[in-house]
Amino acid sequence: MGNDQEIKKRITELINSKGISITDFAELIGTTRNNLSVVLNSDDKWVSSSILRGLTTLGVDMNWLFYGTGSMDGEL
Repeated sequence: MGNDQEIKKRITELINSKGISITDFAELIGTTRNNLSVVLNSDDKWVSSSILRGLTTLGVDMNWLFYGTGSMDGEL
């Protein structure tokens, strides 16, 4: 699994850990449910910079997101 797939897996883990819908999560990070779903479920779509920026506004630890080290620490 490539790094982008690992990032997608961690985003899904973050959504699940917060117990909110993908629609609510997409709204929190400033994107649409459709856009987030397509990115997370497609092998040929990369995680966009706008999604990454949205995750930083939630306080997600980028070391965790990119490398799996540390904790997710996202504040919703």
